[in-house]
Amino acid sequence: MKYTWFLLIILLARHADAQVDISGYYENTLQVEYGDETDELLLDTSKLRLDFEAGRGEDELLFTGNIKGIARHTAAKLDVSAYLPQTVAAELESVGIGTIWPFPKDRIYIDNAYLEWNTGGIRFRAGKQQLSWGPGYSFNPTDLFHRKDILDPTYEKEGVTAFRIDCFWGVGGQFSAIAVPGNDWESGGYAVRLGTHISNIGYDVALTLHQVQDTLTVDPVSFTVREQKRQAVGFETSGTLLGLGIWFEGNYNNMESEDNFIRFISGIDYTFLSGLNVKLEGLYNGRGEAETPYDSNQWLSYIMNGEPLTDFQGMVAVSKDITELMTGSIYGFGCSDGSYLINPRIDYSIAQNADLTLYGGLTFGDDQGQFIPGLASFVGRITVFF
Repeated sequence: MKYTWFLLIILLARHADAQVDISGYYENTLQVEYGDETDELLLDTSKLRLDFEAGRGEDELLFTGNIKGIARHTAAKLDVSAYLPQTVAAELESVGIGTIWPFPKDRIYIDNAYLEWNTGGIRFRAGKQQLSWGPGYSFNPTDLFHRKDILDPTYEKEGVTAFRIDCFWGVGGQFSAIAVPGNDWESGGYAVRLGTHISNIGYDVALTLHQVQDTLTVDPVSFTVREQKRQAVGFETSGTLLGLGIWFEGNYNNMESEDNFIRFISGIDYTFLSGLNVKLEGLYNGRGEAETPYDSNQWLSYIMNGEPLTDFQGMVAVSKDITELMTGSIYGFGCSDGSYLINPRIDYSIAQNADLTLYGGLTFGDDQGQFIPGLASFVGRITVFF
């Protein structure tokens, strides 16, 4: 069986009387989509996640990991033309790239699995793990290791195999260094982050440095993924001002084979006495374009990697507890290209160990914009924890 060695580690740990904690959840997601130019889409997916932890305490080697099994109960394919202008879909078809994209009907994989050792304010990690940084809500410009799949409604980012060391001191002081193996040292990814809490003003601040092999571009002739070296220096901060939560995250990107660019996101939020929370966030994307139409290369980067197309994207979100166990929210996204997306959402705790989430999507605006108009979607998800 695939990944038998992963389960063998757990069984050996138990046989050796090591403490092994097992938890997880079962989740079923139903997704329905309607497009102006495409047939109705129905996807029903089950996911089982098992989390394992072995070992506790200072100066002790710890193991943390989780394995996932995903089963598609409906057709394991997606018509991506619903997310593309008709002209781009036709161009892809003309060069032999179809718009019906298959994906694995059943998949069992290790999401995260790493060893950890803590001693004297220093933490070492080795293995598949999460490497996300930054306070951004709808987008993280300083997250250069994880890929966002906009076609995947399961919303989770798979871990990245890496070596990591973190040094902690004082209140909020942290130095992190990351190395992601490649085929050789040159093609590997590297990053450092130096952060602290400035108590005089009550803000967390951090500087970041990255060097990665960037694969977010596609050759405009062959439509094959092409790599280039990407170096980035970033800054992030978060805190409060006059009752407002404030955050900023951004970087300057030095590119090997395209123009250098700046990308940053900034936002504020406020919670009224009634419990109503309002968030405002704006993304400036120097890699994007101010006007449509976007070329096929840009659309493939968007579909395959979540790379934004537009040069500016704004978000406004409001949320409020409807009852003690239910929260309602609505998110609105608007782009400088004249396209818009509305996402209403309900989160309901239906039992002590079970959650129900309902949300929808509706796009409108420019027919060449990032959010192709006429796409309506509904997602229902039930999660049971154990």
